[in-house]
Amino acid sequence: MSHGAGQHTWDTITLPSEIGCPVTAPPLPRPRFWKSQFFQLFVGVCVSLICLWFAAGDVIRDEKQRKEFVEAFRSANYRLLPLLLVMLASFYTLKAYRWKLLLSPLGEYRTWGDCFGPMLSGFAVNNVLPARIGEIVRVLVFARRTAQPIASVFTTVALERILDTLAILLLLGVGLVSLPDMSGDIQKFALIVGGIVLSGVVGAVCFLIWTPTFIRLIDRVLSLLRIPTLLREKISGIMETAANGLSSLKSPGKLALIVGVSLLQWILNGTMMYISLRSFGVNVPYMASWVLLGVVAIGVAVPTAPGFFGVVQALFTKTLQIFPVSQPAVLAASIYYHMMQYVPVTLIGLIWLSRSGFRMREAQNTLPADSATP
Repeated sequence: MSHGAGQHTWDTITLPSEIGCPVTAPPLPRPRFWKSQFFQLFVGVCVSLICLWFAAGDVIRDEKQRKEFVEAFRSANYRLLPLLLVMLASFYTLKAYRWKLLLSPLGEYRTWGDCFGPMLSGFAVNNVLPARIGEIVRVLVFARRTAQPIASVFTTVALERILDTLAILLLLGVGLVSLPDMSGDIQKFALIVGGIVLSGVVGAVCFLIWTPTFIRLIDRVLSLLRIPTLLREKISGIMETAANGLSSLKSPGKLALIVGVSLLQWILNGTMMYISLRSFGVNVPYMASWVLLGVVAIGVAVPTAPGFFGVVQALFTKTLQIFPVSQPAVLAASIYYHMMQYVPVTLIGLIWLSRSGFRMREAQNTLPADSATP
């Protein structure tokens, strides 16, 4: 969550009237410099530049590799670009449909009419502004349009991240086990990943089925760790709020559908990576795309410049070093894949956001006063 620019002074926080009755919160202290958007942007740009050098340093220094890089773009097969764009639209449609399912306890919403626009606008803002402020934009836009509590909408977005993480880790583990000639250490890592996914699933099921007992158990553990009572009560309140937002998952049929959609959308994204690589003559096994998907998804979680430039390219080139492929061609394919997603999502998302009437100062000057979010 963004903490605002370092020079901004917080006076009061008022929820937009479209969301409900205005609520004024106590004045907040000015955020520390290391939490400011400027500092986060500075760190992100540095990380991106370092990653870009790791990805393209050899190509920049070596004339032969520079020629291979240029030739990769010149000889690439662009005939599958329309297919990739259709797959991209399907990927975000599946994400919007899953969000609709997660929002079902709050009301019946439409995939395209209600969920797609706010969701895409959030991703677009993340592509151009630091500190993942797009997540706040997405929540505020949807809450304002539907008059839903910010806390409840935020819970569904947080749950999305958990589902995405479990799905991506599962595909990463399957990809590592399925690739031929993988070392024993890598296979052990795949088993560890599988264990993490299984633990996450078991924990989520326990939380859904035995919510009060699970919350009491967590509170007891926190008490043994000598966590202050006020903080324990805050954590319990967050978990209770989350439990109310997760009621849609208590239906076995709906839960299976949500899990299935989560896996399908990331398999689709991995396939887009595979097609992009093959379009540039990078011939790797299909399961390598699942491994690459997992590495990239985990890697972009670190603070980076908006749009993850440099990081995506470094993860592509370093991950595929285990295969006998041309590194300049991999770098070119990573740029192709990256821009094929970045440009349409950013343009369409920002156009939708501008037409919605939302202004970025609402995200910078508004915090969810109806909840405490983790």
